[in-house]
Amino acid sequence: MKIVIAVSALVLSLVLFLCACGDKGIYKKADRALSEGNYQEAVSLFSRIPDYEDSAEKLRGAKKQLMLKTYGDEIALLEAGWWVTNGGSDETLDYYVFSGGDVKIGQILFDGNGRHETKTVESAPYEINSTEIVTRTPDGDPLKIPYTLKDGAIELDGGRYYTAGMIQEGLQGFWNYRYSDYIAAVGMQTSGEYNVRIDGDTITYEKACPSAFNNTEYFYYGPYSGTFQVDIGCLKGTADGETLENEWFYNVINGEIKLLHYANVTARGDGLPGEDGYYHLLP
Repeated sequence: MKIVIAVSALVLSLVLFLCACGDKGIYKKADRALSEGNYQEAVSLFSRIPDYEDSAEKLRGAKKQLMLKTYGDEIALLEAGWWVTNGGSDETLDYYVFSGGDVKIGQILFDGNGRHETKTVESAPYEINSTEIVTRTPDGDPLKIPYTLKDGAIELDGGRYYTAGMIQEGLQGFWNYRYSDYIAAVGMQTSGEYNVRIDGDTITYEKACPSAFNNTEYFYYGPYSGTFQVDIGCLKGTADGETLENEWFYNVINGEIKLLHYANVTARGDGLPGEDGYYHLLP
């Protein structure tokens, strides 16, 4: 019995030694392929020994390099800036920032206090093939985004994802928002109206609200004007001292770009009425 156990132990040791030697040989061959730029071969070889030394890390690097070599043009277009799409409601916006083979994914919530980060993946790897981008959601679920190339540009999921340039173009023109709220704490009904004009990178807006003291006058504020740049989920800049990113946002709703004031969706307007143009707010 002792002889059998000893022989078995010897055989096991020999097998482990031969496996180790085999892994070492594969590793050296894979490492050489990686250094010579033969990324497909490196991926194939490192995949055979994922638990040997730093093979897993070098496998990820080889996959990234192979992806860049094969889909460099697509990746350059994808990583040229951030992307946004509707987050499932009028008050939520999802964003994606692709960089160096990884992607940061997050969600912004709009409410009466401003905009807030909710779900965020700081860095998740992504892969790209001839038809789709593959990564995972902030919840860890698989995410596949189909894409096409058209006229030197990349389009994600049939145009459901938007760049900063697309958002700015979609915001051009006049916007209007009327509100009516009951403030329970003071037992008072409030109402008013905002009108906005966006022309290029310039925003001008004004607002008016009926007086709480009599029904024959209203208060007018503005016009406020300044330049902005489109940031993730907001207009960034100032308008006559007013900080735009604190209250002026946007979302993609039913395939259309909409300007938001806090969580309130504005509608297309027809101009800036001016100081004398809000008598319709009076009873």
